[in-house]
Amino acid sequence: MEPTSSPGKILLAAAISLWAAVTSAQTFDAQMAKSFVDTLCCKTFSGRKSGDPEATLCERWVAAKFAQFGLQPGGSEGYLQPFPILNNREGKAELALMNGYHGKKRYQNGEDFHLITNSGSGRVEAEIVFCGYGIAEPEMGRDDFAGINLQGKIALIYKAVPDPERLWSEQVTRDYKLKAAVSRGAKAVLFVHEPYAVSGAAIHRDAFFPNVPVILVSEHVVEDIFRGTGRRYETVKKDLKKDPQSFVTGKVMKIETRLKYNPDAQAANILAVVAGSGGLKREWIVIGGHMDHNGTNALGDVFYGADDNASGTAVVMELARGFASLRDHPKRSLLLVAFAAEEQGLLGSQYFVDHSPIPLESIVAMFDFDCCGLGDDGVGFGGAEHFPEIWESYRQQISPDSLKNMSISTHWGNGSDNYSFHEKGVPTFNYWSRGERSFYHHQEDLPQTIRTEALGGVGRAAADFIAYLANWDKPLIQPHHRARTWLYSGYTINLRPIDARQTQDTSRLAEMLNAEHLRGLKCATVGITAEAPYEQMDFWRQFCKEHGFAWASDASDIRDAIRKQQLSLLPIITELNSLDEGGLQLRNLKPLGAKIVYLPGSELDSARVAQCADLGMLFVVNEANESGLPKSAKRLVLFGPEDEPQLPGKDQLDNQRIAVSGGLNWLRPDSDRVAERAVYLNLNWGSSAEQEQSLRIIEELEQAGFTGDQIVYMLGENLLEILP
Repeated sequence: MEPTSSPGKILLAAAISLWAAVTSAQTFDAQMAKSFVDTLCCKTFSGRKSGDPEATLCERWVAAKFAQFGLQPGGSEGYLQPFPILNNREGKAELALMNGYHGKKRYQNGEDFHLITNSGSGRVEAEIVFCGYGIAEPEMGRDDFAGINLQGKIALIYKAVPDPERLWSEQVTRDYKLKAAVSRGAKAVLFVHEPYAVSGAAIHRDAFFPNVPVILVSEHVVEDIFRGTGRRYETVKKDLKKDPQSFVTGKVMKIETRLKYNPDAQAANILAVVAGSGGLKREWIVIGGHMDHNGTNALGDVFYGADDNASGTAVVMELARGFASLRDHPKRSLLLVAFAAEEQGLLGSQYFVDHSPIPLESIVAMFDFDCCGLGDDGVGFGGAEHFPEIWESYRQQISPDSLKNMSISTHWGNGSDNYSFHEKGVPTFNYWSRGERSFYHHQEDLPQTIRTEALGGVGRAAADFIAYLANWDKPLIQPHHRARTWLYSGYTINLRPIDARQTQDTSRLAEMLNAEHLRGLKCATVGITAEAPYEQMDFWRQFCKEHGFAWASDASDIRDAIRKQQLSLLPIITELNSLDEGGLQLRNLKPLGAKIVYLPGSELDSARVAQCADLGMLFVVNEANESGLPKSAKRLVLFGPEDEPQLPGKDQLDNQRIAVSGGLNWLRPDSDRVAERAVYLNLNWGSSAEQEQSLRIIEELEQAGFTGDQIVYMLGENLLEILP
């Protein structure tokens, strides 16, 4: 089904008519936003796949609307920021299992399978080899291709990686897995990931093999392949976490794909400016959403992408119209962007940050709108951790009903355009609507499913907070700008416990903790001693209730508190030597949530370490020299004191849980190897001056070769991975 609006008339009207209303306040017209969705989903634009001629028409239409709203052009060519793109158009896609359990079985394009964006063309009839995760890293302890012959075969790969996923950030990509299989002789590659195949999976230019078909299949196709082999797919999938499960299936698949390659294809981001009105106009806020989707398949099915992401583009366009119409512009300048090629791997936003028309260091925030059209007027919001002082001030000024209507979380990971900015150290925010997304990347993601109420809920909430941030009186570009992004993004935990015996003034303690929370601290720890441990646990629980903190007994509690922008308190057992021999009290305290033992000094008691390992508890050493650490310690790093310690190899890791803090003088290691094992950076939270020291430490880590993501993990996420 298609909307009836005529893009030709709209393009003409937009091209000849400039309009700039003058009002005293920003307004968000949800009906106007819905009309933008309808046009973005018209047949003329045919699913807006970047690089297709129809997507080029859409880009010009968005640019014309920005001009009509009276915004200044911000691209390298007027409103456009063009860039080259790999573009293949799907002409034919057929898939059949030749010797299934009941003989030959044909599969339906668009339902049972989808061609991966930038698949190659070819005709292949060959045996299928299941290649597990498709990882070839024997030095990392994983080789799914060992002992199998892929020459002339079809590789079937499960697109996942062992836990923890962050250690396999390259190996989880389709690009890596595809290249690994093709280099071993595979003539075609099948990927499986979710129960249902969806359109839009993409590979990049450096992994494009023009003669190798690449297809995403549903799990039931894989079950057909496994049937009769003596193996069950669900069982094999679980066993993959422990060991490779690769095998020759004996099943033969016939594949025929035909795609038309356009070597001269281009896409374009659309950029428009609302200039700031005061002394802070050199600080910029980027407001963006991706306008592309997945085009048309070989059967003529159009993937209109109404929710993903005509809805987000429409919200950005209506925000642009509203801000441009203000009599008094915000203090900070706004750059409105409709990104291209997000569905092909964040290509548009990556091109933007690599060729930014404004200095990246002048961008104080990026707001990303993705999937904003389903549900009621409930709003999803992520990223308040970046400006805790501003968010707290804003939160106190909005109504309880508005706050109740928001689902607050941290900023999204690497699945949308905000991630391109986050990688560069820019604070990022996300907006989305709260609604069930049954038609994600499906032909039925149509404009008639979009709710005006959802667009309005997101748009009004975003307009209000963006205006609040854009008019904040204090400069937002501060010293250590990038380091602050990493700090506020991290799951920062202070492992130096607070002693309950020194807390007579609980109000002052709460005030101190709130101040540290505004400086980026996510979790404080409290000491539980052998002296009246149960009373101390009750004391801290009551303290949390009285002062609005979260009580945490495990990693999930900490993550939940971070998502809600709450500071959590985590109990830690101290004064270990005063506990009864045999660990009776450890066993009694563990069920209450005290699952961590803290050793202030540097001397390790091997018996106590073993005892904690037996109980599955985390043993935290404040300082230790390298010679005193067990060779079997799991995920540790020792920064300092002066010499380079020898970190344990993978073959030495077992189930012991030990975290080590110390100095940060040793900054010369291989960054990947150290970041893999680093679980805790010993930062200071007591004052603003101490936070400055912590920010300098983060900058030293970046200078030593650590990426932003690695620093964020070392700031706490790694520690949460090994908490009981």
